[in-house]
Amino acid sequence: MSTVYDALRRAELERKKIAVNGDPAIGSVENKNNGLPENVKVILLLLAVTFVFGVVVYRINSARAAFSSKSASVKVATAQPAVVAPNKVAVSAGSVSAKPVRAPGTYGLDGVINAGAASMAIVNGRLLRVDENIDHLILKKISPNAVEMLNTRDNSLVVLKL
Repeated sequence: MSTVYDALRRAELERKKIAVNGDPAIGSVENKNNGLPENVKVILLLLAVTFVFGVVVYRINSARAAFSSKSASVKVATAQPAVVAPNKVAVSAGSVSAKPVRAPGTYGLDGVINAGAASMAIVNGRLLRVDENIDHLILKKISPNAVEMLNTRDNSLVVLKL
């Protein structure tokens, strides 16, 4: 009888020792009732990861939309052409065109599209890139408010401003 009693006593002491030390393999009485159940913790963790992922995707898409809308900024001219000429606006039945009508041999900068290496200028209503020409003028440089063109007839530099 004493052997059974000693075995029970040792088992009880072992259980108390595990409960006090908090053995992770078995767990302790204190840890079992504290905090949230494991399945709730896993669900909350998954929700947090999903939320963070959603925020990251939203910001990436917002940045892409902002970049695509800002990648080409356009300035439209309202100024007179570089060579003074009567600036008339073409009017047809019921509509007005913003494209000015210039006398032959006169050039005006109608707009600039700033898009880095793909920048373009609108000269006399035509879209030009660097090294493209209109009549005898070759577009050499595009600035936000002006362009520089080389006159091939006399190798002079012509500056058109907005």
